[in-house]
Amino acid sequence: MYLTENKPYNESYLYNEDSFITSTERPSFFDFIFGFFIAAMLATNYSPYNDLVSNIGLGVSILFLFTLFVQRYHFQRELIVLLLLYGWTLMCSLLSDYRTLAFLSTFYLLKVQFVLLVVALRCTSIARLVFYLFCLGIGCITLVLPSLFTAAYLASDERLIGTVGQPNAMGSISSVSFVVWVSLFFVIKKWWKWIICPLFAVSSLRVLVLTGSRGSFLTALAFLVVGVWFLWWQGRLGLKLFILVAASVFVVAFIHYMVETQMLKRLAALASIFGFEVRGAEGETHAVRVEIMKTAISLFLESPFFGKGYGTFRMYSAYVYTHTTPFDMLYGTGLIGTLLYYYVIISSWLVFRKAKKYFPFGRERVVINICQALIFAQLVQGMALPYQSSKPHAVLSGVWLGMAWYMRRRGEATRYQVAENYDVESYAEAGRPIGDVVSA
Repeated sequence: MYLTENKPYNESYLYNEDSFITSTERPSFFDFIFGFFIAAMLATNYSPYNDLVSNIGLGVSILFLFTLFVQRYHFQRELIVLLLLYGWTLMCSLLSDYRTLAFLSTFYLLKVQFVLLVVALRCTSIARLVFYLFCLGIGCITLVLPSLFTAAYLASDERLIGTVGQPNAMGSISSVSFVVWVSLFFVIKKWWKWIICPLFAVSSLRVLVLTGSRGSFLTALAFLVVGVWFLWWQGRLGLKLFILVAASVFVVAFIHYMVETQMLKRLAALASIFGFEVRGAEGETHAVRVEIMKTAISLFLESPFFGKGYGTFRMYSAYVYTHTTPFDMLYGTGLIGTLLYYYVIISSWLVFRKAKKYFPFGRERVVINICQALIFAQLVQGMALPYQSSKPHAVLSGVWLGMAWYMRRRGEATRYQVAENYDVESYAEAGRPIGDVVSA
């Protein structure tokens, strides 16, 4: 017997409680420990040598390895690749010429990859998805909210640095906070979401603008595009006009904001290396960027496949990064580590794409579109920020990876529950959400 087989189709199915993915899996004791670690990692100061997070990470790592023997995990191909990336990054640091500095700097990167792996393995239901989003949001808000009352700015350019001491890290965390709370607005069906989610989202967006973090701003833009699309899809004419005007103002402001972006300046420095001069690319700052890019390229050419260790070599006058994720990954972990890293992120987007065919309508489709937009934003944002400043986005991609496989498995299971003589494709073409076909 099928609950919705004989029901006439109408738009109420799009928001029917039965159409939303349900699961009996609730956050367990281990989930609370992992959630505490995620919140603690995001709420601590911007430093690769933070002893508190390092000790917590070591303890959670041991606990996680223990749970691998207690519970059975279904290791997908992407999760195995992520494990390889974890070990490869560690090996590159231990074999570096500057082993001590390399290990300390890379341990920060390993914490991000470890949390991504844990969340991807544990995120197997909507309940756990909401729980981990809350943990991410709480960790971000711990940093964001104090800055609303006690602002701390850089003395040079008056950019907000908040409690982390670094504008890019503050902006990155703020953008994740904004995305998380607005994502919860789509996932949770409770009345209080109309108060909590907009409050935290607006506060996070305000802090994001004050930080002047252009790369992180891309993430907020991508999510707003999805939100505008969602409201446009279901709104009336008056609402559509309001959305169109609001979106136009935001896009114009964004274009103006990107004129002086650091990403364009770094691309100008890269172009100068190959003999292409860019108008306006001059001065001491441009010369420094050119020198940093040259050093990164030379380090990569010394060991193109195996890397030289992450963030441990003197560039120009100090130990600095190129502030561009592909270059930092290339000279740090080589082609092998870089390809593994991008394989994990891009494969998440592809898994969501495969899951789309099972959910042509409804809130499940909205969640999938949100996840795909954010994954794309991570790839673009990584061109403007180093991996360190992008740590919340890497953690968030663990949620998307776990959720992508859950969506696909749930869609396939729902499809198999349909009677053998029932044409699923005709059911979808008629405008009925496949997610509504569940067994009694």
